[in-house]
Amino acid sequence: MKRKKILSDRKDSNGNRFIGIINAFYIAKQCNQKPMFTWDAVSKAHLLVEDYKNFNKQRFISTALDTKENIFSKNFIQEHCLTYEDKSSLSLATDEKFRYLKKFKNYILNTNYDYYEITRTEDYIKDIWKDLDICNYTQSAAEIFNNINFTEKVASIIKQAHLKATELKNTNGGGALIAFHIRAGDTVYPFANFRKLALMNFHPTPIELAYEIIKDLAKDTKVIIFSDDINSVEELKRVLNSKNIFLAEEFRDYHQFSNTELFLFDTVLMSHAKKIYGTHSAVAKFAATIGGVELINPHTIYPANKIYQIYKENFGKLDLHDAHKAQTLFYTYLAARASGEEFEKLISLLEQALKYDYENDKYRIYILDTLICNNEFKRADEYLGQILQTRKEDFFSYLAIDNGNTCKELLLKYCLINTQKYQNLNQIAQKIKQMPFCKKFFKKTSRKLRLYLPQKHLWFKKYFKGYYNHRYL
Repeated sequence: MKRKKILSDRKDSNGNRFIGIINAFYIAKQCNQKPMFTWDAVSKAHLLVEDYKNFNKQRFISTALDTKENIFSKNFIQEHCLTYEDKSSLSLATDEKFRYLKKFKNYILNTNYDYYEITRTEDYIKDIWKDLDICNYTQSAAEIFNNINFTEKVASIIKQAHLKATELKNTNGGGALIAFHIRAGDTVYPFANFRKLALMNFHPTPIELAYEIIKDLAKDTKVIIFSDDINSVEELKRVLNSKNIFLAEEFRDYHQFSNTELFLFDTVLMSHAKKIYGTHSAVAKFAATIGGVELINPHTIYPANKIYQIYKENFGKLDLHDAHKAQTLFYTYLAARASGEEFEKLISLLEQALKYDYENDKYRIYILDTLICNNEFKRADEYLGQILQTRKEDFFSYLAIDNGNTCKELLLKYCLINTQKYQNLNQIAQKIKQMPFCKKFFKKTSRKLRLYLPQKHLWFKKYFKGYYNHRYL
């Protein structure tokens, strides 16, 4: 009987694509089917904002991809890689409606699609399938990765990473390694718009927070810092000034390796760590997956009031790009607001952030939200009027992103107050009400939001606390 195909069809970064391959191979084995994946180039428009290795004299590891021919062996591609042309001629089913692997297996057996797509590979697969054997998955992930047939050059780079990990464990006193991954790049710098999305609020790790955590870790443990932002972590190491702190940059040649080769070297080396500190970036998640390593989110280590103090004390200690300064001020605002800081101070933090990143309308939306949550509707309306006078087209363009990523819970508040009295707020409310995501979300959530709105910080505290249970602001 011909086996059906279990497909990972990611179109984004190296990390999510490799996690997808691991998951497709694992689920295929569990279902006794054939694993497949796609590896086509990202769109030209996508590359225009992400294909950078340098920006304003800052060195980056971008999310640009190598071709499949430069990564995988010819035989591996022929056996497991599906082109978009082939895919378009086949029938498709997805795993979207399933939460149990057993039910998905039965679905495959009782239907006749050519392939079955594993869709949510950006999440740990153990969070998708409720009956998954976690220990078996963790053990299998490393085996699957080790059995991928790479090109001779890539296989050599992966071997170098394994050898370097062994060397580090056996020299300078030996001992375990801790990896600290700092995501920055397109989530921080103005060459891309990801930094403006609420979905990205906790994707990067501010350098000032990393400074505080690494300072304590390095007292008695070797810490290797990994990042897509080379200049900033070099500055971080300089200020920390510890013999126990290393940069991944010290162990491979940034100029000689391609972006995907840098990704593979770093994640393989990272996978040898006892612990990995990192956000939900696919780089850290992939390393933790193939290493069977605990992944600790830096944003969850301290309570909000402690984080607030860390940002206040460490801001300005490092010589960083303005983009980092803007972001840290925004994070200071988030922690301050969750700590119950006075709203005038909150607005001041956001106004300072705008001085460093004037084009980031997310900060303006949070200023409006802070005013609205404190019943300063007239002042909010006047501030919005200033925005519409000076950057109406840019602001409306930002609001028009129709995927809910532009602070949707914040925006929906405009629909819940008596905006008829306030011309500018009413104008925005009417635009928001026409957005498809708003109609659906507003119907389900309006009564709940009405209860929180008059209570100033209660609504925000709820969502900030909710983040620590893997929810977003």
